[in-house]
Amino acid sequence: MSFKRKLLIALVIIAGGIKILSILMPEEGEVQKNQTTKTEISINGDVPDFSSDFDEDTIEDSKYYDTIEESLRNAEKHEGQEYMNNMDEIIFELESEDYVTVYYRSIKDKKLECFTMAKFKKKEIDGKVKYTPLRREYHEAKAGSWTIGSFEDHLDSLLDLLPFFSRLGPDEEKRFFYGDTKNEKIFKLKIEGQEPTEIIPYESFGETRYFYYYEDLKSDKPGSQLEFTVE
Repeated sequence: MSFKRKLLIALVIIAGGIKILSILMPEEGEVQKNQTTKTEISINGDVPDFSSDFDEDTIEDSKYYDTIEESLRNAEKHEGQEYMNNMDEIIFELESEDYVTVYYRSIKDKKLECFTMAKFKKKEIDGKVKYTPLRREYHEAKAGSWTIGSFEDHLDSLLDLLPFFSRLGPDEEKRFFYGDTKNEKIFKLKIEGQEPTEIIPYESFGETRYFYYYEDLKSDKPGSQLEFTVE
């Protein structure tokens, strides 16, 4: 585990106690069950980058590609996770004048998949719009896993990270927020009285899941103070 990841976990523990179990998962924290009936809590995900410590305008033109798929295939690959750079299914896509945000699925095999939210920068080069990846947040999902924690507890944890989610949206002037669940309570969700902009069903390991998002959550409250209902 990297120093940055250890630091993130420590900060979340301080801020939210046991919420760490689900903070980087798409929905309730996943627990993997092995053949000896022991359980192993699995927390997957990229390290959220809350900083703005680089200038996007310094990215070389050679790092831009004709499509988002091509730009992702040429992005940094971590050993054992190369499959995460493949867009096997695009579940959600939202575009602004300067950016594209995509939620996509990558399939390694019948037992392991990865779901990634990625933000790409657009730039016109030689009269053609090209793309380069800026930020990514991911989680891996294993077949046969089961979940712990309630929908409400998990949503409460995710709202604490609203500034990070907003930075993944295509328009940083808006409060972009998203989640992923198989709980049908999502159809009753209201945050500060607002329903999700869209709820998108998709299939994973033979089950129906729901990706949901708010394109612009209207409230001046910090994420930790936002109120929600599922009734």
